[in-house]
Amino acid sequence: LIKNRYIGRSFIVPTQEMRERIVNLKLNPILSEIKGKRVVIIDDSIVRGTTSKRLVKILKDAGVKEIHFRSVSPPIIAPCYLGIDTPSKDDLISANMSVEELRDYLGVNSLEFLSMDNLKVILGSSNHCFGCFTEEYPVSNPSTQYPSGQVDCSSIISVLVLKSFVFIKNLLGGTPRFISQITWSLIV
Repeated sequence: LIKNRYIGRSFIVPTQEMRERIVNLKLNPILSEIKGKRVVIIDDSIVRGTTSKRLVKILKDAGVKEIHFRSVSPPIIAPCYLGIDTPSKDDLISANMSVEELRDYLGVNSLEFLSMDNLKVILGSSNHCFGCFTEEYPVSNPSTQYPSGQVDCSSIISVLVLKSFVFIKNLLGGTPRFISQITWSLIV
């Protein structure tokens, strides 16, 4: 897939229709590279599921044989009040579906998330806010005590993406073909 670098993150766009249009403009398949192949999608997270669902559809329409999805973060089950503008819990797909239901909804052969234990190992510490993964925030009432944007916890995702890429590169003995800076596709 080739990513249009002029299209930003889709999960922060206000309407579902706009998010779907952005995803369609953002990713374009190269049929000769993926048709008939088994693909592993590695993404930083699944928030609403819009990008993930569209990405799977794009790959299936391009003739991919199997799709396996891996998220380098645990399921996002609660809003982030401390820096990342995430939607209400009702809009968070992992808050409303089991992993099996989400796998079926996305239409992938397998779906796995990073565990909380492995997240803490990768970060080398438990001294971070994991509220969006656990609903346990480091403050008593984050929605009123820290209005969104006052504390930036997005560095956790950046560290996870970089460390996961290094792990995969070492595991495979080479560099996976990039879909984008954040989402990678391993074609086997």
